[in-house]
Amino acid sequence: MIESMFSTILGGLIGLSFAALVVETIGSAMDLKETVSLAVSMGRIGFSAGVGILPANKASKLDPFEDL
Repeated sequence: MIESMFSTILGGLIGLSFAALVVETIGSAMDLKETVSLAVSMGRIGFSAGVGILPANKASKLDPFEDL
């Protein structure tokens, strides 16, 4: 469960960093001042964690022998 949470949050942070880099690059090329807000960033990290944690929680309750 902790591994799932760590990997999904890390993936969310990597994706968010990439998106911020793209927004800044395109914004500076077009003379726009665009930023990624903190509230949106936290929401996306939470969504990313939820996408990974919910299936891991469900899988942890299954019997491994019955799954195989």
